[in-house]
Amino acid sequence: MKIKIAIMCSTVVFSSPLLAGSLDSPAAPDHDDSAMYTIEDIYNRLDNGATGTKRTGAFVEPTNGPTAGTGHTLDEVMSKTPVITGNGATAVEVLSGKFYWGLLGGSWGLQQGTATAGVDVTGSSLSMTIPDGFYSGGKTATANDSNLTAANIKNSVTIFGVSGSVVEATGDATAGEVLTGNTFSNSGNAGVSGSMDDNAAVTMTPSTTEQTIAVGYHNGSGTVAGDTDLTAANIKSGVDIFGVSGSVVEATGDAAAGDVLTGLTFSNSSGAGISGSMADKDGDNASTAQSATAGVNKLTAPTGFYDGDDTVTATDAEIVALDSDLTAENIKKDVAIFGVTGTYEAGATCSGTLNGTRWCDNANGTITDMTTGLIWLKKADWGGQKQWDGNSNDNAHVRAGILKAGESGADLTDGSVEGDWRLPTKTELVGITTGDEKVLYSSMRAFSGVHEDDYWSSSTYVNDAAFAWYAALHEEHDDTAGYADKVSTPYVWPVRDGM
Repeated sequence: MKIKIAIMCSTVVFSSPLLAGSLDSPAAPDHDDSAMYTIEDIYNRLDNGATGTKRTGAFVEPTNGPTAGTGHTLDEVMSKTPVITGNGATAVEVLSGKFYWGLLGGSWGLQQGTATAGVDVTGSSLSMTIPDGFYSGGKTATANDSNLTAANIKNSVTIFGVSGSVVEATGDATAGEVLTGNTFSNSGNAGVSGSMDDNAAVTMTPSTTEQTIAVGYHNGSGTVAGDTDLTAANIKSGVDIFGVSGSVVEATGDAAAGDVLTGLTFSNSSGAGISGSMADKDGDNASTAQSATAGVNKLTAPTGFYDGDDTVTATDAEIVALDSDLTAENIKKDVAIFGVTGTYEAGATCSGTLNGTRWCDNANGTITDMTTGLIWLKKADWGGQKQWDGNSNDNAHVRAGILKAGESGADLTDGSVEGDWRLPTKTELVGITTGDEKVLYSSMRAFSGVHEDDYWSSSTYVNDAAFAWYAALHEEHDDTAGYADKVSTPYVWPVRDGM
């Protein structure tokens, strides 16, 4: 069966011959190869890229004719074809290996692109030209510079993917604070040479004076000498050596073995751990009778230690004087000494010349105060002016203590010996400047050489040990005591106790 197709054509004028392909079926209708694509297949291919489908098997006569509106016209097919414009792609603008439909002159129809895909660009400077080509976004284009290295970039900073390793110079050290032979950098400079002296190992040995530590570097292997004997138990008490306070009590004293009880040890200025040899007489009551000879009854007690509750007694029935001066007139009234009862009353007798009712001139360079029994040196100016406790060999106490019978300038013949005389107490000194027949420079009484000046007492001022009391013999009124710095130089007037 043959199908007739009516084709309506408008008149077209061509300037060149128009050639058409054969419209005959490529094979007999009952053969599979007679199948061809339809106008609809061509339209769909242009419209949406559909592949299209040829029939399979021999041609079969349709049972019904085409209905109105079925299929597309040739005009509709043409509307789907590409229009040639100046915006069409060229091969170099399409990725190599990819196909496109060429619209531009010389490249009509199906074409294959030639553009390079995924180009990696490496340049030699920070300014570079990126070659033509397609870039998918997964590639990199980098500019290289020989100085773009980690060694030229600050540490913790990354430039074009290069992480820096340069440590930025900071600090405020100066050359004198860095060991000589080494270099350093600070916030202002790099490669600065240190100038600190290298003292290496410094060893110091303590001495009695301070030592200066040398300026410079000490490597830590030096030492300050130590001594295991530097302990409190080896240092004198009251002395600090390198911060260690001593606890050793220094041995002094002049005791001998015979002065210390046997069985005990002691130390003196010349030795330690000395054994005492004094006999222990504790509990021993010595009762030894001896005959009285030449008016003296002598009783010898055995040498040794007594604890104070022992007694030494004479068994002789008659107790006689132990001393020729042990007489009633030399003993205070109503006081018995070794059986001799005293009859002496102060102020009641005077063996010398009594000047008035208070002062007795003993005619031996001494004056007795009959109200107290004290004996004063008659020459009130002999002692001179001395500091209270100045030079240990020449002060008021020393001056008074050396007085004795026969002492130069003292006119003293009383038989006294060195040590009998002393400075008067504050009370004793004030006593002669007050009361009846008081002594002042204007009324010397039995004395001579009394100065209109101050005289030292032996009494320290209790509120300040640097001061001592004195009496002023130049004021015409009672209560003439005052106190002065011990380096002052009032007069010295010795006194001694009466019998």
